[in-house]
Amino acid sequence: MSQVEVSGQVSPNSGDAEPVPAPKAPGRADAFLAELLQTVNAACNGTPGVRMSTDHPGVAAEVAAALNELVELNTGLTGELQRVARVVGRDGRMTERVRIGAVGGAWTVAVEAVNSLVDDLVRPTNGGRGRPQPEDGPHHRGTAGQR
Repeated sequence: MSQVEVSGQVSPNSGDAEPVPAPKAPGRADAFLAELLQTVNAACNGTPGVRMSTDHPGVAAEVAAALNELVELNTGLTGELQRVARVVGRDGRMTERVRIGAVGGAWTVAVEAVNSLVDDLVRPTNGGRGRPQPEDGPHHRGTAGQR
């Protein structure tokens, strides 16, 4: 018995027959994957408002909903960054910070990084030492050499 390559796998086959083409995926799965690919590509390209239909059976609906949530979080972060840029940078409201709700992981890291940057930019400079130190307070007397 000889073996024939079927879509990257080797399958047993009798005789010297031509390779057997890989079976086609069911139409529903093909349509879902095509929509998933189109939505992911649009999201990667920054297309605003891109969403995937959740009108799919079983796990496919869950995958679509999860992708939509990811896109929504990204859209929310983008909107918040624009808002903070406007109110802090243009309007001078130095107490505004980025808020995107209850998130975790990399979302929290991104929000904290931007908020830390805003904090650092709105603090008065302190001789190039970075963040203000406790000794920068109004009651600091300095050392004997600084008096």
